[in-house]
Amino acid sequence: MWVTADVHYAQATYYDPSRAQFSDFKPFWEFVGGPINAGTFAPNDLDTTFGPDLRYVSIPANNPQNQSNTTAARRSIPSAAR
Repeated sequence: MWVTADVHYAQATYYDPSRAQFSDFKPFWEFVGGPINAGTFAPNDLDTTFGPDLRYVSIPANNPQNQSNTTAARRSIPSAAR
């Protein structure tokens, strides 16, 4: 298991040698976390060397970069509910 921090999103990735370009390793997880009030900088494209399987990411693919959590949350609430 790897734990990564100091980023602006949360992510859980499973790495599997059967899906990898380099397969001489045991499967492992990587958990990524950042501050709860961080802006919305999304992750970069995954490197496929170790066969990543992205299981969770906290930022939607179509979310604009560098939005505060408050701004992002407001966009996800229907305007009639605000």
